Amino acid sequence: MFRILPTVLLLLLAALPLTAQENQRTAFNEGLARFSELIMAGELGNAVDFLRPDAALSNDEIAGLNGQLQALYEGAFTGSDTVRSEALKGGFRQEMLAFWTEKGEYFYVYLLLHARDGRRVVLSIQYDTDFDKLFRLF
Repeated sequence: MFRILPTVLLLLLAALPLTAQENQRTAFNEGLARFSELIMAGELGNAVDFLRPDAALSNDEIAGLNGQLQALYEGAFTGSDTVRSEALKGGFRQEMLAFWTEKGEYFYVYLLLHARDGRRVVLSIQYDTDFDKLFRLF
């Protein structure tokens, strides 16, 4: 019995990081889905504030960003997807997202993230209508 105990403990310990990693990925996916919902609704300011609460945007700044995005596109966004996603070293990751309208207008978002202390931190958010400007960051 005592010979089996170390094997059981090793299996249990090996499963713990996987569960934590899965929970972290689930939380990341849920956060990314919420961010995308806000962008799809034309709420850039709210989306930035959601991902970067440390930026402490004022209500006027949030409203200004929302207004800028809504002024760029006549209609609502009809689709979105991940253009590129890349895991880097040391827990860093970069993502490029695209949002588009029915008229074929595009809006791109670049995110730089870092996984630490059991959570992902958004270090940088950049957005533009120019694909090349953000894709060069990869």
